[in-house]
Amino acid sequence: MNPPAEPSLHFLDYWRVVKVHKFVILTVILLVTASATIYTFNTPKQYVSVARMSVESDRPSVSVYGRDLSGMDMITFGTQFEIIQSKEVLYPVVDQLKLQQRWGGKKGGGAELPRDIAYYMLKSKLQLNVARGTTVIEIRSWSEDKNEAAEIANAVAQAYEKYRLDEKYNEVNRGLQKIEEEYARQKEEVRAAREKVEQLRKELNITDLGGISASSTGGRLEQEELRRKEGELFEAQTALKTQKLRLENLAKLDLRELKDTINFLQPEGNIPGLISAVMDAERTMETLKASELGPNHPDVVKAKKSYETLKAQLDGQLGGVMRALKIAVDEQEQKVKLLSDDVEKLRAREQVSHAAKYVPFVDAMRNLENQQTVLENINARLKQERIEIGLPRRPVRIIDQAEPAYAPAKPNVPLNISLSLVVGIVLGVAIAFFIEYLDTSVHRVDDVEKFLRIPVLGVVPQDVKPLIQLDDVSPFAEFYRVLRANIEFARKDAQANSITFCSGGAGEGKSTTLVNTAYIYAQHGQTVLVVDSDVRRPSLHRIFGVDNKRGLTDVILGGVPVEEVIQATPVPNIHFIPSGKYQSDALGILAMGRMRELIGSLKQRYDMVFFDSPPVLGISDAPILAREVDLAVLVIQYRRYPRQLALRAQASLEKAGVRLLGAVLNQVKSEEEDYYYYNYYYYYGEGKYGYGGGKQPGPTGKSAEDATPPAGPVVASVKNGKPGRKGAAPSDFTETF
Repeated sequence: MNPPAEPSLHFLDYWRVVKVHKFVILTVILLVTASATIYTFNTPKQYVSVARMSVESDRPSVSVYGRDLSGMDMITFGTQFEIIQSKEVLYPVVDQLKLQQRWGGKKGGGAELPRDIAYYMLKSKLQLNVARGTTVIEIRSWSEDKNEAAEIANAVAQAYEKYRLDEKYNEVNRGLQKIEEEYARQKEEVRAAREKVEQLRKELNITDLGGISASSTGGRLEQEELRRKEGELFEAQTALKTQKLRLENLAKLDLRELKDTINFLQPEGNIPGLISAVMDAERTMETLKASELGPNHPDVVKAKKSYETLKAQLDGQLGGVMRALKIAVDEQEQKVKLLSDDVEKLRAREQVSHAAKYVPFVDAMRNLENQQTVLENINARLKQERIEIGLPRRPVRIIDQAEPAYAPAKPNVPLNISLSLVVGIVLGVAIAFFIEYLDTSVHRVDDVEKFLRIPVLGVVPQDVKPLIQLDDVSPFAEFYRVLRANIEFARKDAQANSITFCSGGAGEGKSTTLVNTAYIYAQHGQTVLVVDSDVRRPSLHRIFGVDNKRGLTDVILGGVPVEEVIQATPVPNIHFIPSGKYQSDALGILAMGRMRELIGSLKQRYDMVFFDSPPVLGISDAPILAREVDLAVLVIQYRRYPRQLALRAQASLEKAGVRLLGAVLNQVKSEEEDYYYYNYYYYYGEGKYGYGGGKQPGPTGKSAEDATPPAGPVVASVKNGKPGRKGAAPSDFTETF
């Protein structure tokens, strides 16, 4: 036998699986939906309140010597989210709302919660988002109390606003403090210059300064040249002082201050980004340390390595900036030295035309004027910055206060139930296909035809009872009429009138199928004999309602005449031979020669002889019996045994040389497409295996389709080896065994 062809899958095959397992799918959907519904309605209601803030980028705080030292980069939202959820911001919220006492009373058994526990509980209730394309941060707070949710959202927004304002205020104060220190130092320089002038005036006994000033002695041209050089020298000294001050201040700044200052020095560099990255890495390491992870934890090692790499890059670039500033200071010092030499030379020439004793006084007067000019400039800048500090600047502005929600946001009943329906459908279908995958039984007519390569003679629905126990108009009879017609089409030879019904395993319905088929043959006017050959598990005597005291075993083993064991049944035209009492030596009786002789004799006396055989697998009787009779029909129960069982049964029968007509698919669910299609096709059309397009003559001379019951009940009787009509009895047999 060739190996079975692989069945091709079609969309309808998937739909069939869904239909077959619809109760499993519906059960799963019901369970999932019911579970989700119960969970949803038992989940505490969660309310959400939203506070919205506009976060602006950091602006310049203080200008030193007219130059802007602030950064213009946008705030990194990820960093701000971490700041909002930091202890520095949330601890004040815990204290303000008394969350330790409030939550301790609800969940701590009345005891006050530790501050860090309250902090982590508060952090878990927050959800931060940023509106796309804007600098608006949304603070969402979840709570079972709608008023508490609004209080938390507003308190967190206010705490973050206060944190940013305090940070901005401290930054501004640090800048002003540096300017005030420079102003005080310059003021001391002016005081010292004034004292020097006063000292020289007393020493030189100068009482009238009308004729002595920094611009009234010496030649006009020399004075102008000297003034110009002194002006250049002053500017160079001022620039040198500024650069030195800048270099000293940069060395003292921390990372946050350095980030705001470095943009002035290198507006196109990536140092601010590196500083932000280093600060983020520091916060990450602090967070990991707070989470009590060990120093060798992969996350801690990774964060430390990232921090060291970024810090090395930052130190390298900052070193380059500092070296550049140092070179600029050196160059400026050289310039000051050159200008000082020029000024000294000019002053030396000027002294030729001045009285020697007035030169120091004139220099002191000139120095006083220069120091006063610097002091006035610093004082003006200090006043300007104080005015600007007074102007309202808010890096964070709350634009929407959180309000108590009208309805809970969680659980979302429609969404949860809808999702549970979807999950239930997906899970139910998946389970159905998994069951179908595990189920290797015969599912449909195509399975028989593709795997066994034999025709399907009939499809019988579920819960069919023996027709002899029902009325004549039972709708189940039509299925067996189709089966009879297909048997007649398939057997072709009218002399092949002995048939055995067998199955691969027990309980597949072969006995009921045999009795009902015999009943249909009897209805068509043919004399039928039913033989119960299953001596181990006889069942036909219960269907016909007769005793099983004597039967086939007595004929084969005891030499009892066959006519003595043939019994009439409630159905006209059907006689019955029970199996008889089970005897220890009854095993293997079907292989005896007397059984072969008995089959040949019974074939001559009846139009049809049906043998009920044991299961094919596990017992050798069935293949032996099937070999002795003319034809065999394999009964397969729908979705009961693996199809390999039917394949092995078929192989066993074919190996024994049995002529297998086909199979009967039993116990098929009435909603199966195969059920309707098969019976419609064979009832209104012709067999798709082509067992004759016309009508085959039956053993009584009538066609298989046109055979109708005679005018009265027909009882099987044999006289001179031929079938008789009503009035005959089993004792009329003239031949015995």
